[in-house]
Amino acid sequence: MAGSSSKPTLVLASASRARAQLLTTCGVSFEVQPSHVQEPSVGARSIGRAALELARMKALAVAAERRDDCIIGCDTLVTGQVPL
Repeated sequence: MAGSSSKPTLVLASASRARAQLLTTCGVSFEVQPSHVQEPSVGARSIGRAALELARMKALAVAAERRDDCIIGCDTLVTGQVPL
């Protein structure tokens, strides 16, 4: 960060209490700023690829507002089958 006198802030782009608790337990200093990204339907994409893309979208949305900070974007998709 050339020319900047302050350190970047680590920002969690998620409202997940579980993710915030994980960072807190690890002793990491951070701020929470949910991205408010509308999550599209996964459709035919692979679950893993969809989770990565959603995490990327969330991180980029927050990064657009916090250009000098370090943003963590993450997402979880749960799948399963219900027995008939």
